[in-house]
Amino acid sequence: MTRVLHITTIDLSVKLLLLPALRALNAMGYKVEAACCVERWRSDIEQAGVRLHHISGFSRRVSPAQDMIAFGQLLALLRREK
Repeated sequence: MTRVLHITTIDLSVKLLLLPALRALNAMGYKVEAACCVERWRSDIEQAGVRLHHISGFSRRVSPAQDMIAFGQLLALLRREK
């Protein structure tokens, strides 16, 4: 099964902007996952069939140090889920 990982900063973006597209991909047979900072919409997103990965380093503010932390977390996720 082909997997799709959509990466965004916060779960609100997944819920409000991406969920229709992710549902469509799921309906076409893809295994759909999202990586973001999970704040409060986990249950709504997972009920739509999207597996969530929490990336605590994601932030909406500009922070090179925080960006490096998020990058490291993404690399670890990609290696772990290979």
